[in-house]
Amino acid sequence: MTDTRDPLAITATAARLRALHDAGVLDEAARLALLRRAAAGPDAEGWRRHLDRLALELGAGLIVVGVIYFFAANWAALPRLAKIGGVAAMMSAAAAWALYAPNRLSGRVALSAAGGLLGALLAVYGQVYQTGADAWTLFAAWAVLLIPWVIASRYPPLLLKWLGIIALALHLAVEQGALPLLSQKPWPWLAPTLAPALAWIIAEAGVVGRGPLYFLRVVGAAAFAGLTLSALILIIDEPKTVGAPLLTLLGLAAAGAWSLNLVGRRPFDLVLACLAWASAVIITTTLLGRLLFDALSLYESGVLALAVAIIAQVALAAYWLRARWRRAPS
Repeated sequence: MTDTRDPLAITATAARLRALHDAGVLDEAARLALLRRAAAGPDAEGWRRHLDRLALELGAGLIVVGVIYFFAANWAALPRLAKIGGVAAMMSAAAAWALYAPNRLSGRVALSAAGGLLGALLAVYGQVYQTGADAWTLFAAWAVLLIPWVIASRYPPLLLKWLGIIALALHLAVEQGALPLLSQKPWPWLAPTLAPALAWIIAEAGVVGRGPLYFLRVVGAAAFAGLTLSALILIIDEPKTVGAPLLTLLGLAAAGAWSLNLVGRRPFDLVLACLAWASAVIITTTLLGRLLFDALSLYESGVLALAVAIIAQVALAAYWLRARWRRAPS
């Protein structure tokens, strides 16, 4: 786990380089040189590595999809043993390579592919023997069986896949009435967002290896999207329920905590802060619009007031983000 208190682990920004220059650690030439290096994008070799990795991960995903479609297209022509044995053999081969090369990228990608084939194996087994289980149980079992693989791989894309499976299992369980306590609004939309929050907590705790920044951004976007959508549904469809203001306050509190960097142990990230502010502005604007147009019946003047409120919120967000980005983190 990376310790963000280590000076070498802190991201180089213009503010930090300016602080080092003002403290006499860097002269002007060194500051400008480091600023150019910090602002520069990947070189040709860096792009080649990124593209190679992307091609490997995309190829593994396409292989898994191809295996699923092969068995779906030839279902009637294949005997029972070939259906189950074929998927199991491919999954075992991918897992064996991951076991052979656990510290290599190809091994982690192979384990991720094996995790996808595990779901295909469960689906084939359910179809062959007609277990009659609900769809959500397939994804729930898949997520449970995948936990040791996620921990063993310490591979963020596999963790994202696991998170997606959990979110889908929760959504299907609520939709099919398996969780009656969560059948009321907005839980059918809010429940799947618990999975991103869980995945983020697990990653930040270092259980599966602290995820890279792109992982945190994907998880943050998913969590804020679900929270914002759930709050909007309550505000628009169920404005008189106690859940609407409570969920609105929860969304605003979560946005504020994330943007103020009160959660996690990472340096300030502008993308996550923008997501938090966007969520807060959308929720606040919707709540204000409901108040102006429905509660107060202000139509023409309500449009003007809402426009002014949007401009004020965006201006405040831009001012805060600009100031926060320029200020060196504590």
